Amino acid sequence: MEETGYYLNRSIPAIALILKGVRLPAGTWTRVADDGVPAWHVRDIVERLHPELKRAAIRYASLSSDREVTDFEQAFVP
Repeated sequence: MEETGYYLNRSIPAIALILKGVRLPAGTWTRVADDGVPAWHVRDIVERLHPELKRAAIRYASLSSDREVTDFEQAFVP
């Protein structure tokens, strides 16, 4: 990852704060906010961009190492 930020995977659905230098988990991830945005506001941004996720149970993760990404993939990525 080139920059720390919040990323969305709509198919899981999940929002992850991924640190600079850490790889993205498998799947399609879209950057939705910089890391300076408050976490509670990220959900608002996602719901405005993707209204179909408004009532979804969205998973949240903070991924600061490739090991955490691997663990996340094993738990949540189909």
